[in-house]
Formats: sequence, C-alpha cells, structure tokens
Amino acid sequence: MVPLSFQPWPLDKPQPPNIIDVLTRVQAERGQLFRNITEASLAEEIAADGALSPSQNTSSDGEQDDEPADNQHPKDGQPVSREQLQRAKLEMLQQVGVAHNEVMMALDFVALLESEHAPQAQNSMSQALKDGVPPKTLGTDVWARMPADEARRTQDQVLARNVKMRSLQRSADDILGAARRLEDNVRRETQFWDQMLSISGKGWSVCRVPRSKRLGVRYGFSESAGEFSSRSLAALHSNADGSISLERGFGSKPRGLRVTVVRNGNVTGRSYLPAVSDDSETTLEARIRHARDSIFDEELFREMTRECRAMVSLGVTMRGQTIRLPTATMNESASTEVHLDLVPLEQETGVEVNASNPDDATAQALALGSRLILSQAHRDKLKRRSEFPAPMAERAEEKPVMSILKPLTSFLLHKSSLDAVNAYITKATEIIKLGKIDITVSQAAFQLPESAQITNAEELVTALNTTFASTARIELKPPASEIATALTIDVETSLAQTQSMSSTFTLHVPDQRYLHFDTIEDLAETTDAALASLLAAALGSRAEQNWDLDPREAVLSFEPDGRDEKQLVWIVVDSGAGRLVLMSKKEKLLWEVGGEGPGVGFWKGWEKVA
Repeated sequence: MVPLSFQPWPLDKPQPPNIIDVLTRVQAERGQLFRNITEASLAEEIAADGALSPSQNTSSDGEQDDEPADNQHPKDGQPVSREQLQRAKLEMLQQVGVAHNEVMMALDFVALLESEHAPQAQNSMSQALKDGVPPKTLGTDVWARMPADEARRTQDQVLARNVKMRSLQRSADDILGAARRLEDNVRRETQFWDQMLSISGKGWSVCRVPRSKRLGVRYGFSESAGEFSSRSLAALHSNADGSISLERGFGSKPRGLRVTVVRNGNVTGRSYLPAVSDDSETTLEARIRHARDSIFDEELFREMTRECRAMVSLGVTMRGQTIRLPTATMNESASTEVHLDLVPLEQETGVEVNASNPDDATAQALALGSRLILSQAHRDKLKRRSEFPAPMAERAEEKPVMSILKPLTSFLLHKSSLDAVNAYITKATEIIKLGKIDITVSQAAFQLPESAQITNAEELVTALNTTFASTARIELKPPASEIATALTIDVETSLAQTQSMSSTFTLHVPDQRYLHFDTIEDLAETTDAALASLLAAALGSRAEQNWDLDPREAVLSFEPDGRDEKQLVWIVVDSGAGRLVLMSKKEKLLWEVGGEGPGVGFWKGWEKVA
C-alpha cells in the first residue's frame, strides 16, 4: 500500500516531466537502448497482467473437480481452482477493508479540520472520533507565499557564514585550550616524576603509603624504636605547578641535639646545628633531610634521658629538658659543665664551628660521637635480627639501656685529666727554663688506642668504648752531656674507672720504676720531686768531687777530708709556687716566675752554692 500523505494544493500548474527523466526511468526498467523491448515481450507482459478469460470462468464445477491434480496450477498467473479463487477473494476483501479504514480515517481528519469553519462537517465525523476528540479542536490557516527578498537572503547568508565562522573559531579555541591543558599536564607530570627520580636517585626510599593511593618517602631508620619507626614515612603531595611537597607537618619544625660547654656560667663552646630558612617553602630534599635528622636526634635524646637516670652517682643530672655532664673530678671545682638539650632548628643561626676554639671542637666531637654510638646500636640491632632467634622464654626480654652518656663522660674526664697534666707540664717547663736548663716537652694529647685499626664507623665506636690512654714526656739534657734523662706520664681513663670519676696517672722515672696516682695533685708533687732528683743527679755528675745523691730528697752531700762539717746542697722544684731553688748552708739561689732571679743560670749557680 502506498502511504497516504496530505500535501497543500500546488499554487502553480504542475510542469510535465523532463524527457531526460523519462528516458532514465525507461532505461532503468527496460535496459539500455531499448534492446529488450520487442513485440513478443510486450505481448507476454499484457497476457500476464490481463484478467481471466470467459471460458475459464464459465467452466463447470464438475469439470474442474474431474481434472487431475497435476493440471491444477495457474496458467498465465490466473487461478484455476476454487480454493485459489477463494484465497484471492479473501485477500481482495482484506485489501478493500484496509482501504476503507484508511479512507474513513482520512474522512474523519478532514471533517475534524473543516468543523471549525463549516459546522455541517460534523455530520461526516464518526461517533468514535466525536467521543475521543471534541469538534473544532484542529485549525488551519492558509499562508500566501512571500515574495523573494534578495537583500534579506544575502543578509541571512552572511549571518549564517558568520555563525559558522564563529563556531569554527570557538572549536579552534577549544582545541587550543585543550592542547594547552594537555601541555600543562604533561609539564606537571614530567616535573613530578623528575623530582621523584631525583629523590630516589639520592638514596631516599619512595614507596606507597599504606591504605592510600598516594606515594610517600621513607626517611627514618628501620631499627629505631617503635614510636619513632612509625613516624618515618611521609606522603608526597603534587602541587598545582607540578612541584612536590612533603606532607604538612613533616620536616617543617625539625629539632636537633645541641651540645653546649659552659665555664663559670658562661657559654664558651657550642656544637653546630644547621639553620632552617624562615620561608616555609623550602626545598623538598632539605625538608626530608631535616625530618630524618630530627627524628634521629629525638631518639638519641630519649635514649640519653633513660641512661641519665642510672648515672646520678657519677654526677650526671637533668634539670628541666637539659642533661648536664660534669667535666672535673669529684675533688676539683665543678666550674665546667657540658649541657645537652633538644632545640628547634629555627632558633639556631647555623654558625659554623670555630676550629680555633677548643670548646667548640669539644662540643662538636661530643655531638658526633653520640650520633655514631646510636648508629652503631642500630647496626647491632639489625645484626641480631639477622641471626637465629633465641629460644622462646616465658619472660619477655627487657630492652637494655643504651650506653651513650658513659663514653661521653669518660671522654670528658680523660680530656679534663689531659688538660690538668698539660697545665702542670707548662708550669714546670716555665720554671725549669728560668734556670736556663735545656728541656724538651711533649704534652699529652688525646689519641685512640694504637691496637685499633680504624677503617669504618663500627671500629671507631668500638674504640670509643675502650680505655683512653695518653702520654706526656719531659726530657732534661745537662750541658756537655749526650744522654738526656726523661720522665714519662701516662694517663688512662676507662669506663670502669668512671664509677669513681677519676683517671689513673702513671709516672715513669729513669730507674725503670713507675708510680700510680689517682689525683693530679699527687702526680704534680711527685713529678716535682722527680725533676729535682734528676737535676741533682746531673749536678753530681758535673762536680769534681764525689758527691753522694739522695734521690728521694734531691740532696747532694759531700764530706771533705779532715773536716767534720758535711756539705749539703738541696734542689727544690715547686710548680705550684712557681719556684726553682738551689741552696746550701752558705748560699741560696731562687728562680721564681715573675721574680728577678739570681742573675745566673742553674748550672753556673752550682759554683756559688758548692
């Protein structure tokens, strides 16, 4: 069925089809150049499309029933049996019914359309349409065709072209904007991953933050205590410009261990702490490094605080948040202290250590030594974890207290002892030189044990936990003598000896004897006597007579023949008073620091005294 459509009546007379269209249609239906059109083909086409002949319609039913089944087939497209005729009739009635329905629907539509202007058109409407749609609800209007306006048409074309150009321009701008955004994204991603690779290339461990999709950096130490190990991971944030920032709060307020040397209430030395810029936008690597150093120093100070409670008997105290280490023995004036505290780095200026100031060097050495000991404790803990575990026990293994302050206290005690010995040697040398005596001095200096071949930090820490030993030497060379006599002073300080806060002093004299002392006063008194004895022995070897020597009292005695009175010569070296005395019963020569002196040297004075 051809679909039914309604179109307005054409205002102009329809034009006949063009001959070219007709020829094109014929060529499509009949073939090119009409070669398939013949008289026979046209006759067959007319016969196939014609109606049934009268002879076929008037044939009796009996004859049709008597015909065999092989002959009951359509000839030239026409039915030849009653059943075929009935099927064709039924099909025709169905088509007629459909056409009738279409026509009635068209009639209802036209009647409904005309009901607005012609009320009598309602009589042509079906009852179903009247029940469903009220009359006069559909209207029409006839518009006259407007004359063509070339100016308006040109203007519309210009407007259309402008709209199209504007749309194209907007599309181009959107594409350029997308390209810029893509370029920015690529730049940010490139900068982000470049910084990630830079961090990873410098040794920082970059990993995924647990229970999160973000990346983080692990800057702590795996062998730290649990409360510090859990704080050793910080997330990395990507900023709008592509840079990376550490999670807020990490590395922004770092703290560090500060060692301060205080003498008589005045600060004379301080360890170095790096300065932190006031600008909150510091570099990423600096913030990570500050966060790592801060958490390390916090653990170090916590361990020293725990150890401080067990070292009260050694003079180690804690006031507020400051640990105080004594540097003098119990019987000396405790005018010098070492303070250890944890301070924010933003309070420091980052001034470098003054190498010419011994107190600055001492403070820096204590800070570095304490950090080395904690690092070695981490390595020992890792080594223990890599070994076979101990058998399971009912009691939990107690965490031992790290020994950090004890080596530092031993070092300070040893250094204090060295300072005292060197101060005595300086005084004694000054006194001996007043008498114009040739003397060579080698002061005691801090040195690691000779047996330790230090090649790494582990061996250095092991050496710090052993006995500290230093040696000082005093040589006297009399005139016209090729052999020099010497005194050697050994200073030893061990961790066991720090229970009594004292060092051991050993004096070696030329006769292969050695004496032990616990205080610097006893050492100084005995060394003065030993120097006096050496001077007395040198004088006796220069004398023409055979003088007898009492080395304990540093006295020369001579008893002349035929005389009852014995000649005696005393030599006194008093470093505390700063005096060198050469006297007999008839003459006394005194060389004193700050005094005028006798005007002659010690060796020339022998002639006056003897």
